[in-house]
Formats: sequence, C-alpha cells, structure tokens
Amino acid sequence: MDQDIPILLAAVEFVVEEMAKVPSVKKVAIIGSLAKNAKKMQELDRLTGSYPPDKEGEGLMEYYDRSEIHKEGFSQSGKFRAKQMKDVDLAVWVNGIEDLGTIRRALAVGVKKFIASGKYGVSNNEFDVFLLDATSGKYLGNLCSYAMCPKGKDDCQTTGCGKVPFLKLYRQFIFYPDAVNEKARFDVYDSPDACSIQPEYNLAALLKNMVK
Repeated sequence: MDQDIPILLAAVEFVVEEMAKVPSVKKVAIIGSLAKNAKKMQELDRLTGSYPPDKEGEGLMEYYDRSEIHKEGFSQSGKFRAKQMKDVDLAVWVNGIEDLGTIRRALAVGVKKFIASGKYGVSNNEFDVFLLDATSGKYLGNLCSYAMCPKGKDDCQTTGCGKVPFLKLYRQFIFYPDAVNEKARFDVYDSPDACSIQPEYNLAALLKNMVK
C-alpha cells in the first residue's frame, strides 16, 4: 500500500526507538528512495526554516506550506507535494546475528505502537531491513518477515536461507556498497558505543512540527 513519505518517516521513528533497545543493533539508516526524498525534505527545512505546525483540520496527508521556494516536488504556490512510496528500506548494522528474532520483534512492536498512537496504518511488511556487520560493513542478508523461520515457503528454499534464524537470503541478489555510503543513506540512530558517524538527521526534530 502506498503511503505518504511523512507517514513512513514517522513510523521509522517508532521502529528505531524499539530497535535501539536491542544491544546488538549499533546503527540504523534509511536507504533507497525514501532516504533520497528525506534528504530533500531536510534541505528544504534548512532553506526555509522548520516546518510550520499543522493548521486545524490538516494532517500528514495535506500539502505543507512553503511560500518562496519552487523546485522539484513543489507546486507553483510553494507547497510541498506529499509523495507516496510503497515501503521503507532500512540498513541496520549489527554486532552479531544471534538475536535477529529480537530485532524482528522490535520492528513489530514499533509498528504496533505507531498504529496505537492514532496515526495511520503501516504494516511490518512495509519495512525491508538490510543487515550489515557493524565492524566490517559486510552485507549479511535481510531480516526475515515471517513470524517463524524457516517458514517452508518457496522463497525459503534459497541455499542458506534460515540457517541462521530470521536471516533472509535471496537468490542472485547483490547488495551494492554504494547503497549505504554517506551520500545515499539517511542516518537515524547510532549506538552510544558505536565507532561510526553520528546521525545526520533527527526524525523527531523534523517531524515535531508536522505531526500532532
């Protein structure tokens, strides 16, 4: 299901808050198309100041007022068009893959809390989690979305898939390192003991004036 970008970013905030409680999680970043669009929103925030509070009756589904800027993604009146995307790609750097079940549960709890907050419906399946080694940066696989692993589905038949519980492997899939370079990713969490770049972006700071 397509969702507005601000809705997905707000859901990420809840999910990351739960993932941060898992000791093996050292860093989380948004990657892919959502990261690209989030960076555009960050640049707009830098150029025009913080987002104005929602007017009465307006919410995330509405346009966001901008009076003096016109660029890609913006209307002639200076309003930001809330684009829609199907899912969230998250890169998660982990120190070990022994507790992926805990990370999967953290994702589920974060989504559940987001929905319970009275916002918009987002499902676990709208999150695609790419796992990387926190020390080497090596791509390890994806976080399995099934409640049990292995599930016995056709996509579970890939060699090695499920050998480590909840570690999803894809046939003929190549994860390109450029997907998580500094220009492509959108950092949202760093563990206090992680020797990595601090988050460039505070979701709560940008969303606090957009979401009531």
